[in-house]
Amino acid sequence: MTATDLLPPELVERAALELNETPQSRAAGLEALHEHYAAHPDQRPHRTDDPYLLMFLRWAKFDPQKALGRLAALERWMHDCRDTLGDVAQLRGEAFADIMAQGFMCNLLSPEHRARDGAAVTLLRPRHLLQVQDPSVILRLHMWHMMRAVHDPYIQVCGRVVAPSFHGMTLSQGLAVRRKVPAWVLKQHFRFLQECMPFRLRGVWLVYQPSWFNLLFTFIRPFLGPKVRSRIRLLGDNAAAMAELMEPDHMPAGDMPGGTGADCGQEWFRRELAREAAELGTGGKEVEGRVAEVGAAGEGQEAVRKEAEAEGAGPEQEGAT
Repeated sequence: MTATDLLPPELVERAALELNETPQSRAAGLEALHEHYAAHPDQRPHRTDDPYLLMFLRWAKFDPQKALGRLAALERWMHDCRDTLGDVAQLRGEAFADIMAQGFMCNLLSPEHRARDGAAVTLLRPRHLLQVQDPSVILRLHMWHMMRAVHDPYIQVCGRVVAPSFHGMTLSQGLAVRRKVPAWVLKQHFRFLQECMPFRLRGVWLVYQPSWFNLLFTFIRPFLGPKVRSRIRLLGDNAAAMAELMEPDHMPAGDMPGGTGADCGQEWFRRELAREAAELGTGGKEVEGRVAEVGAAGEGQEAVRKEAEAEGAGPEQEGAT
């Protein structure tokens, strides 16, 4: 699908009502951005193709000036993180196979995993950060995920929910995560989500937050703006409240209250690896091998999680507040 194509039929009305998107607003918005960058080449972002610019126009509800501001904010973020990001044009999904298999970030972006309002859901499992050698990989993963979202009109129109799950996380693990993740990584992580990401952040769902959660939240709170804080929902282990937000079989079992699903984002990642390989004209045995590794490692992580639960490793959970 190109920037001038129509949206999928089920998104047309919603995009018009919520984003002011019509064929006319798309054409006018893109023309305004291209004219601006032609007149101000020093402000040109690293990409100016229509599908990329359209993400930012949708986020800005087709206000070209607002889209220009968001594009500029992302370029500043990329400049500030340049030593960590490297050449973003060379970012490839294969580089994230390990962190995806370790299970920290689970992108539930397939149509069968979305929230009831259509939003894409990113499940975060903080305790799995302890297995990640370099926490700054999170910033590169943000960038790669955004590039893949160029092809996803659903997240662009319906937005994104971030759902940190503290299931099975002990106080000692929480303190270890706080020590492991540098403050600058956390700052740039939240800066991307709040100031740069070209998708509407529809909510932050905190699930299975333990009684000691405030100790961790005091570390995170300074990085959260008032708009994000207003969208936080403390859901605890409230399966009924979660079922109002998302179909139970769309949610990974164990990590989201009431969830009965088996997939925790591995299917989406495998699909995107294959799509990326096709786009680059690579494919072949190597990519197939990495895809298989992600699936096998994900199954291994699930087995470890279940074993820990059986041994009573998880802390007592609170209900929704």
